[in-house]
Amino acid sequence: MNSQVKFIYFDIGNVIASWRIAEKKLFELTDCDDFDYFMKVYQPADDDANLGKISTQTIWTILSKEFGLKDNFDFISWWAQNHEVIMPTHFLLQEIDKLFQIGFLTNIYPDMLEAFFKFQKIPKIKYRHAVQSSTCNVMKPDMTIYKKAAELASCPPQHILFIDDLEKNLQPARDLGWQTVCFDETNPEKSVEKIRAILNL
Repeated sequence: MNSQVKFIYFDIGNVIASWRIAEKKLFELTDCDDFDYFMKVYQPADDDANLGKISTQTIWTILSKEFGLKDNFDFISWWAQNHEVIMPTHFLLQEIDKLFQIGFLTNIYPDMLEAFFKFQKIPKIKYRHAVQSSTCNVMKPDMTIYKKAAELASCPPQHILFIDDLEKNLQPARDLGWQTVCFDETNPEKSVEKIRAILNL
């Protein structure tokens, strides 16, 4: 085990659970034949929810008004249920549960973390901290959220490992002196092996 790493922060989307199928199904639900137009409506709502400016359910309200959909729809549960579990990461989390302090550093809608646990999209192990964009009101890659995570981790920066699927979200962590892994959701086994190598597992 690598004594250098004391605290590991995981992103959720496309590291622990993939949102790509959920987004594809959401587009199909709107019955819109123009994906670019769908994203023009959805993306601002997605950003606002990630920043905690609107509720997760409000995303559906915005889409339902624009595309003529029924409004009485439990979007939070639907969105969580349609995320695809990335099993290699789940197995890794269960393996390292007792070896390292683990937390989340993630851009996420309000109340989604609880929904992910409810629908078993995230392993139920001990997580020390959950640094969520919607509660911090700031999104990665804004440095503010990394400084908050560093404060909570309470260890020297070189002892923090951060795993995210986007390179732009890793650079601020490196600037703070953290170790990082860019997770490739198309080859999660290889990404997990990189993590295991850093941890000397």
